[in-house]
Amino acid sequence: MSAISAITTGARRACTQIGQNMKSGKGLQKAAKFFEADGFNMNTIAFNTLLLSAVIGPRILQARDADERREILTRDSITILTILFAMKGLKAGFSKLMTKPTGLVLAKDGPNTKNCKNIFSKFYDYIRPSGVAAMSSEQIASKYGNITSKEDLTKLVKFLGENGGDPSKALNLNRELSEVTTEALGDIKGKGAKEIIELIEKDTNGKVNNLIKKLTDINNPLTKAGKRVNAWFQAGSLGLVVSFIGFGLPALNKKLTTKNHQKNTQLNNAALPRPLFNNNYTQLQRETFKDFIG
Repeated sequence: MSAISAITTGARRACTQIGQNMKSGKGLQKAAKFFEADGFNMNTIAFNTLLLSAVIGPRILQARDADERREILTRDSITILTILFAMKGLKAGFSKLMTKPTGLVLAKDGPNTKNCKNIFSKFYDYIRPSGVAAMSSEQIASKYGNITSKEDLTKLVKFLGENGGDPSKALNLNRELSEVTTEALGDIKGKGAKEIIELIEKDTNGKVNNLIKKLTDINNPLTKAGKRVNAWFQAGSLGLVVSFIGFGLPALNKKLTTKNHQKNTQLNNAALPRPLFNNNYTQLQRETFKDFIG
């Protein structure tokens, strides 16, 4: 048997044994399920756990001294945490902010978002994987595109009203859409979702169909506006994160390192023995010592 065949056979047997152990052990089964990937996608929490442990752990173990260990914890940990959580939180925050001026809902709440009452729980909800998240382009197209009936239009208006949006602003988002909306429903500025739904249901002249036709395309004005806004803020969030990692964090690390070295230098200097003669002696004292020593 060649060396390559022996190595291949040994690896196959080892993998088989690991699989059998995982199958028989409940703890190992849970671990395998936790880290199980769906194609290229892995459980977000599992991915974060692996990334932090695989990058930070070996770096700390290989640190040569306390200074290097401190540098790893400040620089590498903050870098990874920023990449993992800051982008998501910034995008979600910017998307939420744009709800008021556009009337569109561009971020989806998590299962526990409504239970977040104080500022700390709200902040955590923005950065955790299951919390508030900016809608993707596909989700925006699915929610605001393909409006083909009165029922679809009513669902859209209801969705905006129930999730903090403003259907009166959304349906008047640009001049072209505003003209069609006014022709179909009249002046709806300042009206709530319930009033707009009543106007849609009361339409008997078929004027609402013109508004529906305007929103039938998957790339209608609402979808285009939503995608454009989220793309702007995704680029802005990326720029902020890159600026912080590329410029802010190195500057912070340099400042901390310099301060630490200065402190160590002061401690080392303080530990040195004081010289017998220094410049603090007067001329008379120096001459006296010189005569004494000879």
